[in-house]
Amino acid sequence: MGLDSKQPDTLRIWRLLARLLAEGGTFADNRAAFTAPYYFSTWYAAEYDPVDYGTIAGAGVRLRESPSLNSRILKTISHDIVTILEEAREEEIGGETYPWIRVELLSGTQGYVFGKFVGDPVGYRVGFEKKTGGTAGGWPFAGGD
Repeated sequence: MGLDSKQPDTLRIWRLLARLLAEGGTFADNRAAFTAPYYFSTWYAAEYDPVDYGTIAGAGVRLRESPSLNSRILKTISHDIVTILEEAREEEIGGETYPWIRVELLSGTQGYVFGKFVGDPVGYRVGFEKKTGGTAGGWPFAGGD
């Protein structure tokens, strides 16, 4: 399929890039460089080991008692740092399939969050850099340090 194709892009990379950019990022080097998602470029590695911790990548995310959309809501959380405990079963919600993730808040409360809303600080990320002369450059997707 060429770039001028009228067919929708079905490659996973485009959905992944859209998600990373939608989660926001940070600028550096006098706004010449941009890195996404925000939780990769702002992670507190000295305090929270990125192998054990993640972040809630959204506002108003529901922490549930069990891995089900119909489960009781324990708390509504936004951009919290959480301990990742385990993955539970996958579920399709709104046309997107993710596993439920059992997490523990810093307060000690445990529950489940739909995986779409759990950010991995060493997961996929992307960066772009403005080069001399105004051209743009980038580095490839990276993930899984």
